[in-house]
Amino acid sequence: MIVDAHHHVWDLAVRDQDWITDPPMGAIRRDFSVADLAAATDPLADSVVRTVLVQTVPVTSERGPRACDRRRPTRT
Repeated sequence: MIVDAHHHVWDLAVRDQDWITDPPMGAIRRDFSVADLAAATDPLADSVVRTVLVQTVPVTSERGPRACDRRRPTRT
């Protein structure tokens, strides 16, 4: 069982993320959604059972439902 203890999701059209504007960070300068996280962790689907969403900016209004705090369905 793995808990991914730190990940972010962002939509650059909603809020720019200035921490990824430098050239070395260009590879990740794109929107990153919960669906992207699911796709990235799919090869580990039997191991990653929970994730912890970390806000990139402390804006209370951006807190939504705990969409990332979920258990994956059991695979048979």
